[in-house]
Amino acid sequence: MLVGATTVESPIRGYSEVSWQYLKRFHQPMAGFVGGQWAEDGSLLELGMWEKEERQHSPALAKIYKELTGESLTAKPTRVKPYQPSECPYQDMYRHGLHRFVTEYGATCLYLWLVAHSTDALQQVLVEILLDEINHMTKFFGFGIWAFAESSGDRLKDSLNRILTNYGQSRSQVTQSTKQIPNPSVEIYRTFGRVMELLDWQTWHPISKLELTYTFLRVMHRLWRWRSTLTPEYLQGLLGTPPCESLNQCSL
Repeated sequence: MLVGATTVESPIRGYSEVSWQYLKRFHQPMAGFVGGQWAEDGSLLELGMWEKEERQHSPALAKIYKELTGESLTAKPTRVKPYQPSECPYQDMYRHGLHRFVTEYGATCLYLWLVAHSTDALQQVLVEILLDEINHMTKFFGFGIWAFAESSGDRLKDSLNRILTNYGQSRSQVTQSTKQIPNPSVEIYRTFGRVMELLDWQTWHPISKLELTYTFLRVMHRLWRWRSTLTPEYLQGLLGTPPCESLNQCSL
């Protein structure tokens, strides 16, 4: 499990740069929070706060692994999906934003479950990682509600419900099931499936599976209760006016 979590956490620089490319034409402060500040010649001037916090997770997990097993942890190489703009930047941002949220949501639930199964110094390290993931998850969630108000309600809930309903399946079942899920859920569903595969989900004890499933459902329930407080007025006070209608050329 720790090897899988470290594999997901490791390529932070790649995740950060791709997210910055999607975010920069939508919301510069959010792009800076994730991807940092860049010079006109394309050189990185300063890391974003998101990346600064996330890049601390892999070393912490590797240290935990070393203490538990006496062996050094080597993360498996992970390919970061490159920036792939289309003729519809609004839809591109929606797909990428949902992907980022699902990844942070999955990490939050996993670390919450791990915290519940640890004590002392180990638990303290995991709590620090968990707090980072909660912070990042809620930021991406709130940003999505602000940017895609017309699409972030029932459609988002339906997408995540489909993912949660089927995430215990094998990889081959995931591939077959996604044929029946409308875009953009397909890519997100596959992302979730890959993450669970890296965590070696199929080998988990049934009780552990049940506990993590409950954690997923409880966190989603709390998120949806919180969503009711994210009024347009409140979000616009924090983030400004939502993306220009000219960017919304395609149906989500």
